Amino acid sequence: MHRWLVIGLALAAASGFALSVQDGAWWTVSGVSIGPHGTHHCMGGAEACGLAWLGGGEGWIRMGTTTWGAGLVATAALVLLAAASASKRVPKLLAGMTITATLCAAVTGTIFLVGYPGFTGSHLDRGVWLYGIGVFFGFAAAITVLRAARAPKLPPPPRP
Repeated sequence: MHRWLVIGLALAAASGFALSVQDGAWWTVSGVSIGPHGTHHCMGGAEACGLAWLGGGEGWIRMGTTTWGAGLVATAALVLLAAASASKRVPKLLAGMTITATLCAAVTGTIFLVGYPGFTGSHLDRGVWLYGIGVFFGFAAAITVLRAARAPKLPPPPRP
């Protein structure tokens, strides 16, 4: 049962991160989707453009790229954690790596979210919530593995 819990949490978190940074709009304004990797369906008819037109500055644009990269690294770590758990191992090292990757993703995502320069008529969209799900479930999966690793091993029952 424990193994399936870890696998489910890790894959849910990986899905949240992947959908958030690849296709998830963090903000929407007049049909324009704004996310950490740029904007889609831009004003003026362009299919995709960067974040510079929002006026957030170079630091905020770089934080968007960092958020995108951290989300992808956390996705990879979580998929590896799920795979190792599926092979009936207790991947302590991968759990530590997952906590580090998820923490980095949480920090960069928060800075990117808080630093949003604001645009009249914009509102939060699904990308923020998917990223939050990735952070929450990512920590939950890694901590579950580490708690299982610390649990005392029971001796096998005596043979008759």
